Amino acid sequence: MTKWDPAMATGVADIDTQHQEFFRRAELLEDALAQGQSAAMVGEMLLYLRGYCHEHFASEGRLMRDRAYPAAAKHVSEHAWFSAQLDSLQRTIAARGPSDLVAMRITELISDWWVTHLRTTDMALREFIQAGDPPSAR
Repeated sequence: MTKWDPAMATGVADIDTQHQEFFRRAELLEDALAQGQSAAMVGEMLLYLRGYCHEHFASEGRLMRDRAYPAAAKHVSEHAWFSAQLDSLQRTIAARGPSDLVAMRITELISDWWVTHLRTTDMALREFIQAGDPPSAR
């Protein structure tokens, strides 16, 4: 599991706190899968993570709207794709229970997509925000 790295910070305190909490919760979910927790427990944890992402993505969306971020549509579409992946995993767990395949897919989503999104798409948002803020606000 990839962990939070301060290099992933956007410089927006609320967003960075949410990113850190996401990593913490994702690690708990991955641990539950590795320990063979019941489908209900894993499903509940994934449901929480989905809800957390929904709130987090809404926060980033408001930030992008408030700043008139020109790449907002692409950013939001990435969020939608990730949310759809979590929804699909939730349905799989509900239908079949947790499995090694589900655990691998969750790990892949976090390690590959989430980290790549933070290091590229969110960093582009950070650069845009910093470029628009006066030096004293950075």
